[in-house]
Amino acid sequence: MRPFRPKKKVILAVLIFLGIVSAFLYFYLHTNEKVDFEFPNFPASSVVLAVVGDSSGYNIVKYQGESLDPLASARGLLERSDIFLFNMEGVLLPPEYLGFSTQYPNQSCFVSPPSFANYMKVGTLTIAGLANNHILDGGEVGVEETRAALEGNGIHCFGAGSNASEACQPLLLTAKGIKIGFLAYNLINESVFSAGENSPGAASFATCDVTDSIRHLKENADVVVVVLHWGTSWTQEVTTSQIATADQMFQAGADIVIGHHPHMLQAVKAYENRLTIFSLGNFILRPDYAMPSNAHNSVIAFIEIAEGKVRQCCLYPMRLDAHGIPELPTRAEAKAILSDLADLSEAFNTQIEMDNYVGIIHILQSN
Repeated sequence: MRPFRPKKKVILAVLIFLGIVSAFLYFYLHTNEKVDFEFPNFPASSVVLAVVGDSSGYNIVKYQGESLDPLASARGLLERSDIFLFNMEGVLLPPEYLGFSTQYPNQSCFVSPPSFANYMKVGTLTIAGLANNHILDGGEVGVEETRAALEGNGIHCFGAGSNASEACQPLLLTAKGIKIGFLAYNLINESVFSAGENSPGAASFATCDVTDSIRHLKENADVVVVVLHWGTSWTQEVTTSQIATADQMFQAGADIVIGHHPHMLQAVKAYENRLTIFSLGNFILRPDYAMPSNAHNSVIAFIEIAEGKVRQCCLYPMRLDAHGIPELPTRAEAKAILSDLADLSEAFNTQIEMDNYVGIIHILQSN
């Protein structure tokens, strides 16, 4: 009996099939593997400012207490910064004060337990911006309790207070010998959420002498950062008002403008030692409704400051899971997030280079 010998066509077909399966598996595993980020090799003398967007423990951190760290995936990266800045979306109230929470028309009510402040503490210098349209979600006591919870956890806060004078106060910090000043303003429904002469609320253009505040701060700071709650919710489109306001901030002496409120990533504009991030989107957020898919895209912006100037910005993409918690993205997700942000930023003559799934922006230096 002759030994069985497969026909050449059969062998070729099997080899082709195995090749296709192998290629598919490699592509699938490669693109769906979580990104293992490498931190930029910034000079030791540079100050690294890490900035994220809207952050709230509402629906995430429970009053009963949870042992899981909602920032577990991002903490290792954030701890490499010298200063960590986030927008505290809403207020921090202990259970006995929950009766003071207020539901304003056409917006959510974000009230988180004070323990959320402990999760948001990163490294030596952590800063919370409070100038937003949710600062009165806990009424007058909410402003006081939020500031107390943050400061009790070693977190500096600015942008809101028991009156306009307190709310408009800047924050000045020194890191590695570089003085960095911070101001924050809410531009959403200012008539409702602004602090008054004798009433609590957010710092705003309506209550603060913004231009003079920036100029005076610049006299004492090497770099001035202005944080703005502005724009239109649930869109990646930058408004003409945002563009004009950012220009106004720079003319007054600001070096960096950081925006949030749209709950989606918006364009980045960089030129002549100046940087505008129109919206950082969400960082940790879970409202009572399903958010659009794009609202789950996020970035951590690491801004390098050296010799009193903005040198570089590195964008680390993150992806909020179904529970609103930031997670490391897959390779495919990271590429999609950065590609989308690069397309948006081209309209502002800003190039975002991708290096190992990190977006790199080199700031053009002025003389």
